[in-house]
Amino acid sequence: MKRFVLLLLFVITCMQSFAYTSQGNWRWRNNNGSETTATWRADQNQSIRINSIDNIIRLRIQVNNNTGNTKGINSNLQYASAPDGPWRYITNFEGNNAFRFSNTNAKVTDQSPTTQQLSGSSNTFIQGKLFVKTNELDVSMTDATTTEFEYSLQPTDNIEPNTTYYFRIPGNDYPVALPALKTTATVKTQPKLLTNGSFEEHAKDWTFKVLSPAAATTSLADSIHKDGIHSLIVNVTQTGTATAVRLTHKAIPLNVGHTYMVRFWAYATKNSAKLQLALKGKKTLPYSFKLYTGWQEYTFAFKAADSKAALHFLFQTATSYVIDKVEILDENNEEVDVSMNYMWQNNRPESEYSWLSADGENSEQLPDGRTVWTFSDGWYGYNDTTTNSMSTHQLLRNTFVTQSKPRPNGALHTIIGGTLDQPQALMIPPDKRGHDNFFWPRDMTVENDSLKVLLPEVIQWHENDPLTDGHRQAVGVFSLPDLKLQSIKWMPWLDSVTTNYIALCKGDDGYTYAYGSRQITSTENHAVVARFPTGQLSATTPWQFLTNDGWSNDPANSKEIADVQLYSVARLGYHNYMSLFLNPLSDKIEVLYAESPVGPWVGRSIVGQIEGQQDILSYFGLLHEETANNGVYTFSYSNIGNIGQMLDDKTVYWPSYLKADLKSLSPFNNNVAPVDKLEFTANHKGKRALLQWKWETVVNTNRFEIERSADGRKDWTTIAVVSAKDRASAANYELFDNKPFDGKNYYRLKRVDITGNSALSPVKLVTVQSAAVATIFPNPTHGAVNVIINSKVKDNITAVLTDMKGTVVHQEIIPVTAHSSQYVLHINQNLAHGLYSLQLKGKELDIQLKVAIQ
Repeated sequence: MKRFVLLLLFVITCMQSFAYTSQGNWRWRNNNGSETTATWRADQNQSIRINSIDNIIRLRIQVNNNTGNTKGINSNLQYASAPDGPWRYITNFEGNNAFRFSNTNAKVTDQSPTTQQLSGSSNTFIQGKLFVKTNELDVSMTDATTTEFEYSLQPTDNIEPNTTYYFRIPGNDYPVALPALKTTATVKTQPKLLTNGSFEEHAKDWTFKVLSPAAATTSLADSIHKDGIHSLIVNVTQTGTATAVRLTHKAIPLNVGHTYMVRFWAYATKNSAKLQLALKGKKTLPYSFKLYTGWQEYTFAFKAADSKAALHFLFQTATSYVIDKVEILDENNEEVDVSMNYMWQNNRPESEYSWLSADGENSEQLPDGRTVWTFSDGWYGYNDTTTNSMSTHQLLRNTFVTQSKPRPNGALHTIIGGTLDQPQALMIPPDKRGHDNFFWPRDMTVENDSLKVLLPEVIQWHENDPLTDGHRQAVGVFSLPDLKLQSIKWMPWLDSVTTNYIALCKGDDGYTYAYGSRQITSTENHAVVARFPTGQLSATTPWQFLTNDGWSNDPANSKEIADVQLYSVARLGYHNYMSLFLNPLSDKIEVLYAESPVGPWVGRSIVGQIEGQQDILSYFGLLHEETANNGVYTFSYSNIGNIGQMLDDKTVYWPSYLKADLKSLSPFNNNVAPVDKLEFTANHKGKRALLQWKWETVVNTNRFEIERSADGRKDWTTIAVVSAKDRASAANYELFDNKPFDGKNYYRLKRVDITGNSALSPVKLVTVQSAAVATIFPNPTHGAVNVIINSKVKDNITAVLTDMKGTVVHQEIIPVTAHSSQYVLHINQNLAHGLYSLQLKGKELDIQLKVAIQ
């Protein structure tokens, strides 16, 4: 497993010690003017009240550096509903957040400089920034300086009435009371499916019941919470039946057939404390949990079978439970991918040996519409959809899971190596070495009817040694659509290279780019990039590596293209690329954008929040491109705890799935590809069809596929595939169909770009008629000459009969119709016995036949 990673990060965290910059004075202002002219809503360090979410509010914050050193700070802004958190990043999206950046503002411009307007610091002032859209910006401050940031904020309908919210720039000391605002009781809010889930209104909408002989009490806690300022304590001193101690929320309205997810935070004073959730409508949906002694997020996804259901918590261990932030999210939630969570929880057949939990969740859409997932270091067994625990000790280093259709209804089937009696990893090094040697698979791509997987090597040289990078990388090739392993071969140009390449992206220019990371410190990695011709990921086509001097075959001098590791890279459009990543030990998922696959990368933004769970590490920010829907993408991160906790709670080692409109943040969405202009013609050339086309500006074109149909409506068949001559300029193409249908032939051209997307040309018609055919019957004959002519057109055929000396003995015109008919030559003389030659000539007939007269 990854215990060595946990230990390493724990040691690093404990060793770090910093002197922090300090967050100083602050002030709220109206959005009625510029950075210098907008009026103030309150005095310095005074909170405000808001009763509407319709207006932009602006917050000014001072930051001071008195550490004695130059310090780098980040301008992120967080909010919380208690002064001690938990804190959430303010991003550009509403999601489940109470505040977001306004994104637009007619009064001020994003990242415009600030002047000094707050008092209280004698340090030298340096310009800060005003933030309308940017939510992530690093700033360097020399010692004895002060700066000011101003934030343009929009309250959302997730805001709570009668609630005080606090704000901070993370990573600072806070000697001054935090900025705050309070909402009124009448502020507009989004109605919640489950009310009072954070127990801020004490026991409202909840009922607590204890049946003898069980004994239990409830109380509110003010010092421990995950939302607001309260949580609920349930102290069970004696258990009874499984349902004896219960906490029930009033009936919740649901839409039948829709997908929902219950989400709550809890812990107990005893590990493996049993808690059961039950949704009770006309029928009951039960789900069991085992709680641990640290705050953890628990989920249960379901499809509503009834129009309303009551939520029950059943406490089944003699211990104290703490529960908070209980909520129900529906399938339209803008932040959590509820449908994806439902699919992974419920759509693995219970009778089938399958994935239970794992990390490294890369995904790739297949040509037949399915999605294939690859995982590393997973637990496998038989899934029980009624419990969050699992009973297995089977660990496999890697597998595939196929998804049959889009979430939430896709069936999930696991592909392993070995047999059910002796399961093993699907992808194994071809020349294993050391005590343990395996692959943690990374990104995948579809090429030439195959699925190809990047396979960095992991090795444990001796039994008690740590797992280390093997400094080799292979490519695994699987046939499609059956996903049968065809080969695993080492890429020799990556031997002894310390960089692991983990992400792939098809570019605009006919190359696929591979992204690796160069380790700078234990918690810092920088990105490097290589490339190969699209369609040629193999062990025989060497890569080129970007260096300061251009592209090189030597990876040693690879140039760093970003000061982070690019975990996922995707092409959003023409000259529009995005990378998603999660830095080690970070609590935020971020994105970067570029016009080229190699950068420069700009527009760094926070798009997801890691909900810090106690004793659980989160890592691997991964994008799932197949989920793209009008710019909205699902992305995920992996989680890990100790092994005992994993077995008691599958979701400790499950990916968390979020979503957001990631494309909306790109500064390159207005880049427009050159207009493709097609000239396509199809003409009859004798017995063949000549197809000609010219594609003006064939940017991004990979190939052309010529399709033919007999009726122009259905049964289109690909008769030829032509590779694009030049992906950067126009080109002329010509192709003959040597065996067209007899009669009508409909042709169309399919242009396929480098990402697999395609476009069809208008349909062209070519009519090909077979040449007329003639025979003599009977032959030999006793005098009369009978000719059978099969003609496709109405015609006048000239018939000339000559003897073997070449003398014309008979000639006439035969009028034929457009079908097969028999004609008798009108010969007015008795022909001598012997051989004769009959020539028949017309529009489509020119033939000479031998005639024997007996």
